[in-house]
Amino acid sequence: MKIIKINSANKVDRKTFDFYFPKDVESLNPIVPCVKIDDTLYVIANFGFQTNELVLFEEVCDYAAAINLAVKLRGGNLNIIELSNIYMFILNNNLNVENFSFFKEYNIVSKKQFHILERLQYLPDNLKSYIVEKDIAFKYLNILTNFDEKIIEIISNYVHIKNPSVSNFRILINNIYDFKDEINFENDLDSEILRLRNEFNKRRFDFEKKITELLQIGNGIVMENKNNFELCTISVNFEVKSFEDFLDKIKTLEKSERKVEEVFNILKNNDLC
Repeated sequence: MKIIKINSANKVDRKTFDFYFPKDVESLNPIVPCVKIDDTLYVIANFGFQTNELVLFEEVCDYAAAINLAVKLRGGNLNIIELSNIYMFILNNNLNVENFSFFKEYNIVSKKQFHILERLQYLPDNLKSYIVEKDIAFKYLNILTNFDEKIIEIISNYVHIKNPSVSNFRILINNIYDFKDEINFENDLDSEILRLRNEFNKRRFDFEKKITELLQIGNGIVMENKNNFELCTISVNFEVKSFEDFLDKIKTLEKSERKVEEVFNILKNNDLC
C-alpha cells in the first residue's frame, strides 16, 4: 500500500465499485482505498469521504481482486441489496462467480438464489430499503420478485405508506400470490384481500362440508382426510368383530365406490390431487 495524491491528470472513478446500499451520506474514515486497473484509479471503499489523498493497494490490478478487497474492507456486513449490486457487477463484467467465496458466507449457493439477486435490481429503491431494514427472507424475495411490474409498484407504495411488520409483510406477499388473479388492484389492497380471504374461507367451508358428507358411509367405517387436504389422501378406519363383520364392512366399502370417486374428482378439480 502507498498513499498517493491525485490531481487533474489522474483518471479517478468513484462509482464503479460503489455497491453500498443505502448510500453512505458521509464517511467518517479519512482513509480512502483505491486500486489501479489499466490507467484508472478506482475508489473501492469510503466513497462518501472526499479527499485528494488515496491509499493505493498496488497488488490489486483486476476487477475480481478489487471486488474481493472491497468486500473485505466493508467488514462482512453486506446486506442483500449490496450482494445483488455486486452480483450484477460480476455478470456485467463477465466474471466467474465461483471466484467470489463470500457469497457462501451469506448462504447464497444455488442458481435460484443468484437469480433472485439479479431480479432484486428491478425493485423500487424504497422497497429495497424496506427489504434491507426488515431483513426479508429469500423465500419471500423469490415470490416478490416474480410479480409483474404493476404489482411490485403497488407493494412498494403499500410499504411506503404502512411500513408493515415482517410478519404482516409475509402475510401480504402470500395473500397477493394466492389471489393475484382475482384482486382488483384499483381498490384498497387490504380491503380486497379481506374480501377474497372471506370468499375463500366460505368456499373452503362448503368444500370441506361436501367432502365430509360424502365420506359418511356408515356401518362403523370412518373415512377422513387427516392433513387438512395438504395431501391427496383419505384414511379409512374400522374395526371388525368377526369374519362375517369383515365381509359386511367390505360390502359397505364397495357400495361407497361412487362416493369415493366423487371425492377424488372434487380434490382434483380443486388442484389438491
